[in-house]
Amino acid sequence: MTDPFRDYHRARHRTAVVRVLASVVLVGGLGGGLTALAAAAPEPAVVRSAASTPTASVEEPAPTALPEPAASAPPAPPPEPEPLAAAGGPRSWSIHVDTAGYQAEIDQCLWVRMDLGLDAPIIGAHNYCGGSVVLEMQLGDTVALAGAGLDGTGLSGTYIVASERDARAGDNAAAATAGFEAAVILQTCYWVDDGSERLLALLPLTP
Repeated sequence: MTDPFRDYHRARHRTAVVRVLASVVLVGGLGGGLTALAAAAPEPAVVRSAASTPTASVEEPAPTALPEPAASAPPAPPPEPEPLAAAGGPRSWSIHVDTAGYQAEIDQCLWVRMDLGLDAPIIGAHNYCGGSVVLEMQLGDTVALAGAGLDGTGLSGTYIVASERDARAGDNAAAATAGFEAAVILQTCYWVDDGSERLLALLPLTP
């Protein structure tokens, strides 16, 4: 004689076993699928920022070109009175050099001594910062040089304007002054806005 109560529990046991096996198979399938997806997924890209990328340090070369005009020069001021000259003879000028340097110092409206690898240093200023006196000087005039930019250089003293020539801003300084006999060279831009410059060769004034 069969036992309905026992058969009922056996049936429930078989159902539970089937459900457990189905769960195991499902989990196994999902696990295998996830493993396959993980294996197929591309590796994350490595993003490098500019800060994390090492850069080689570059040493800025020494300047060798004539200085440039300022990017935004003010309009030309009215002409200043010329210095008095005895009976129309040579005139005397004086320049106080503020510092040694190059373009950055010139753009601060200073008289600057520039060492560009030449036999003679160049002393210059923007024409609207006092450099316009270089445009007024004539051959035979005398120029007294002094100031901080000449300390310990032996360049302080009185000079005579010996010769002149024109150049352009950005020219190679050695090429622009080749054959220019000078102990000191004065430089400033003309008032025309085309980069043209005036160079004056100064030689020591001998008694």
